[in-house]
Formats: sequence, C-alpha cells, structure tokens
Amino acid sequence: MGTLRLVLALAVVGFHAYFQGEWTEDYPLTLPDGRAAVQMFYVISGFYMALVLNEKYLGASSNWLFYTNRFLRLWPSVVVVNIFVIASFFAMGEVRLYDRTSSIGEFLAFLGSLDLASQVFLAFTNLFVIGQDLLWFLRFEPGGTSFAPGLETTANGSSLSLNHPLFTVAIEAFYYIISPFVIRRGWRVALGFVIAGGLYHVGIFLAGLHRETWGYHFFISAAYFYFFGACAYHLYRKIKEEPIKPWLEAHRTWVLAGCVALLLMLVPINWFVPRSTMFMAPILALVVPFLFILTRKSRLDRMVGELSFGVYLIHYPILFIIGPAFDHFALWLVASALSIAAALVLLYAVDLPIDRWRQRRATASTTARPRQTEDARRPSLQVP
Repeated sequence: MGTLRLVLALAVVGFHAYFQGEWTEDYPLTLPDGRAAVQMFYVISGFYMALVLNEKYLGASSNWLFYTNRFLRLWPSVVVVNIFVIASFFAMGEVRLYDRTSSIGEFLAFLGSLDLASQVFLAFTNLFVIGQDLLWFLRFEPGGTSFAPGLETTANGSSLSLNHPLFTVAIEAFYYIISPFVIRRGWRVALGFVIAGGLYHVGIFLAGLHRETWGYHFFISAAYFYFFGACAYHLYRKIKEEPIKPWLEAHRTWVLAGCVALLLMLVPINWFVPRSTMFMAPILALVVPFLFILTRKSRLDRMVGELSFGVYLIHYPILFIIGPAFDHFALWLVASALSIAAALVLLYAVDLPIDRWRQRRATASTTARPRQTEDARRPSLQVP
C-alpha cells in the first residue's frame, strides 16, 4: 500500500515536470497523469480514514483527538516546506509560483496593494492550508477580490499559493472534518455519497461546466473518490472476518500479483477512456483492501508510504528551482530523486518525532476504552 502511494506521488511529479521543463515534443502518456493520481489518493485516504474512525478513534469523544492528530500529521511539514519556498525566493532573487514569476519587490508591492481582508485571507490560507482550494475561484486585484469560477485567464488566486499542490490537502481537510459524522455510519451511507458524487460529475458534464475547475479543484468533486475509499474499508472488514483472510495470507504472492495486474489496468483506462478516473476509482477500491491485508505488516512498505506526503509537498518548489536546466524526462528523474531525499529529511526531522507523540496520544485514548478491537491496538494501524 505504501509503495502504491509513493508511485502515485511520483506520477504527480512527472505531470508537473512536463509544465516546468524545457520541452519540444508532444506531451507523453504518464503513468497515470497527475490529476488521476491525486484522485486515486482520495480513494486511499477515504479507506484509511474509515479504518481509523471505525477501529481506532471510536465514538464522538475521540473526535477532537482525531482532528488534532490529523492536524499534527499534516501541518508541521506544510510549514517547513513553505519556509523553504520563501527562502528559495531570496536565493533565486525572484518569486516563482504557479502562473506567476516576478521580482520579490513587485510581488510584495502587489500584495501591499490588496485590501486588508484579502491580505488576511491569503496569510491564513498559506499558513493553515484551509481555503487553498477556494483560491482557484478568486481574482485578487487592488480594487478588491472577486469570484471568478472557471475563468482561468482572470482567476489569479491560485498564483498566490506558496505551494500549488496544497489545494488538494485543503480538499482532504474538508473531508477529514466531516468524516467522524459520516464515515462511521456504515457502508450504505458511504455508498450513498459515492452515488451523489458520481451524479455531481455527470451533472457538471451535462451542464457544460469547466471540467478542471468544477471536476477537480472544487471540493465536492472529491466526494466520489473519497467515499469509494470508505466503501473499500467495509469490504476489508468483511474480508478479515471471513475465512478468506488466512487463505489470502497463505497465497500472498499470487494475490499480490493479481492486485498489481488490476492496478496496471488503470494505465490503459487512464489513456483511452473518457472521464477515466470515474472508472479507475472502483477498481482501486476493490484492490485496496487486499493490498492492505497483505502489506500492513511490512515496515519497509510503510516507510516508503510515509515518504509520499513529503514528496508531494516538496516536489513543486524543487521543480521551480531546477526546472530551467532540464528537459521533461531528466527533470522528472532529478526532481523525483531530490524530492525523495528531501522527504527523507522531513520524515526523520519533522514527521517521525511528531508521529511518536501522535501515536502515544492515540494509544492512551485506546487503552482507556477496553472494548476496542484487537486490530485497533496494533502498530500497523498507524496511518499517514
């Protein structure tokens, strides 16, 4: 499972490397493209959140612990990377952001020309992530801030995010907030949200709305994928309660091979099928429970998976720093290597020390509730 998460993160690196590198050929087929990889991340995230909320953070009394542990998992690394981004501006002598390159003086003058409410909002969203997805729908200018959905030539809010990929973290944060009230209610509720999310995507297609804006940047667009992951958890719970689980572990090589074969099917689907992620999500949701059962005890796989968030966070500023020096494929390789190295530093300097505290807090809460399941006490339930 951890290896899959890192592969998806590296797919995002490759997707973004195309837009930053020196490129003279047609865009190649990536494995899969970055937007598809992000939406598959939502499936995996939905699975993990359903897992911990049903087996680790039980009951309304544990909601605050769940929220604070999620915050501690994400926010420290975000702050460290944002500090790195700001330092890179001074090292390069200019500001390089999504769809914006300017001198530091010009950038500060632009920020200074905005009204106080806009400045406060930009400071808040860059510090705490919440609202990063909203930036894609806003235009900031000296006369005031306006709502500009689907108009990529006029909506400039996304160019004021210190780290472009953070809008997806903001989308996930929304689902983390609502999950304790939804995801513990059983598979029927999760499936209902999958159906509603699917109808939303059908609706924006029929309405002719801008697909990238409303089908990717808008937070509701992730519901279909996130709750498919929650459905995958209920499949996992059914499997582990049936005699099939010992059989899976006894034939792990063949089952893993089958999982890999199904995952490889996502590639041609992504290449050739319109609205491909709508079909990729149920396949991944089918694979995830089996993959989790077979890899959950692997410390190596878990560590590899823990690198994925760091790679996802740090790769974009790295691309801006080194992008002009490489073509697409070389940029992908170099940026991937540097991102993994930086993610290792983040993991050991920031994430693991804080994670030990997070797990102690969760364990203390678990031992205070004797009716927990045995699985809820195992270290293998540590999640990203």
